[in-house]
Amino acid sequence: MIAFVFVPPARADTAVIEGWFVGHARAVGSFHNRVDGSTRRFTVETNGHWDGPVLTLAEDIRYWDGEHARKVWHLTKTGATTFVGTREDVVGQARGVVEGQGRLRLRYTARAEGRTLDFDDVLELCADGTMLNTVHVSYLLLPVGEAEIRFRKP
Repeated sequence: MIAFVFVPPARADTAVIEGWFVGHARAVGSFHNRVDGSTRRFTVETNGHWDGPVLTLAEDIRYWDGEHARKVWHLTKTGATTFVGTREDVVGQARGVVEGQGRLRLRYTARAEGRTLDFDDVLELCADGTMLNTVHVSYLLLPVGEAEIRFRKP
């Protein structure tokens, strides 16, 4: 899962997004497996910092069944509203774009559970100040699951 958060921008502005990535954020989420109907719940703690044009964002994911995963994103700002990113399980590069006021989309392919899956992450600022991250996962163009993750800054 990806864990990106940002504050409400007055317009589609990556400078606002960049500021929100710095520091800590917490989230609660769940993944619904469309293949077997199961749901897996988890929490996420993020810590991000910028070094020039590169954001390093560490995600600590704890599943309610006791499993723990750590993922580290390296996102590089490539334009006024665009990013490319790498992570240890991502195949090639992730592509990110600010699509409008309070909305970021990140698309990438990653290795998970012995398969190569496609991810479409959409992050949207909610009226209550939380960030909703909706993730659609597919395998060979077939939908296999969705995750919903709600972030808050401490």
